[in-house]
Amino acid sequence: MKPSVLAMLLAFAIPAVHADTPAEAFSQGRSLGATGAPVLGGQITSGAAAPDVPQYSTTQPQSGLFAGGSGLLVPPGAAQVGGCQTGPADPDARKQQQCDATNFLARRSTAASFTVAPTDPLLARARPITGDPTSILGAANGTYSACTPRQVIAPARKQIEVCAESRAPEERRCSKILSVAVAVSESCVPGTWFTSTFVGAYADGWRQVGVRVHAYCQMSGTVGLYVHNESTNGGVGSAVIWVDAATGAAAPQLLPGFWTEDYHFGHWFNNVAYRGGGCTDDSCAFQFEVYGESCGYLCEAWDGEGYCTSYSPQCSRAGTQASGWFSFPRPRLSYAVSDRWDNQCAALEARLP
Repeated sequence: MKPSVLAMLLAFAIPAVHADTPAEAFSQGRSLGATGAPVLGGQITSGAAAPDVPQYSTTQPQSGLFAGGSGLLVPPGAAQVGGCQTGPADPDARKQQQCDATNFLARRSTAASFTVAPTDPLLARARPITGDPTSILGAANGTYSACTPRQVIAPARKQIEVCAESRAPEERRCSKILSVAVAVSESCVPGTWFTSTFVGAYADGWRQVGVRVHAYCQMSGTVGLYVHNESTNGGVGSAVIWVDAATGAAAPQLLPGFWTEDYHFGHWFNNVAYRGGGCTDDSCAFQFEVYGESCGYLCEAWDGEGYCTSYSPQCSRAGTQASGWFSFPRPRLSYAVSDRWDNQCAALEARLP
């Protein structure tokens, strides 16, 4: 409250002066202040100016903040700001000025800031005053002696500060994607005759009499078999038959049109017969036979002059017979399955304890 007292006393005790230039006005003001300082100092020190200052008091509640020595001004200050913002206005306008000032400062803390350059005239003109106040006001020694220097030694204080860092829980979702690739492969090339065997009436390493049987590559349905003459001295005959994979039907059946000219040592044939067979899940086996057959006519009745009046065709087997099995792996599909995981949760999993 003492600065207010000084202002009030200056207003009442100092007569008005008039100067022609700012320099003269400043000089006159300094002289006037110097001559009035002893009077004003005495008024302030003795308390005689108290009746002239509204709401003057020597027991302001804020003085307890210093006397208590706690050093904590933020809690009382926050309480003052909150009370002035939410409490009712004081009916005494002079008392309300304190909350008005508090609210003004609180609003200024969030207002837009501005920059004052070091070269601003306000700062440039203030530097000589703040650097050497006595050059402007003169020495205050002997004029006002109520304030005396005092050394205060405060004991060391231990202050514990605690902070906590936390992270709000959050729900994150990710995916683990399994891609399955199936590679299909065939045991043989579809549409080709992929394996064969020889079924012969005779073979001695350098000449042979017989047929060769081939298997057809297809993954399902009937089984295709191709039979053709394969004799050293030539011959004719070929046939393709389709049989049921499970039962081997239809069998037996004679494959016509086969013969060979190789009569060496009686090894010849003119007939090829399919004798049946079938397939399991993994393999197939079918039987074939080659043999020679001679056919003629047998007279069944004669007349009185020695002529045959009734006859019938008769055939008999001749040459060397041969029978053989043709076994081979059943054509089938193979499947190779491979898995590939796309783990899109790796970054989140790395954060788990």
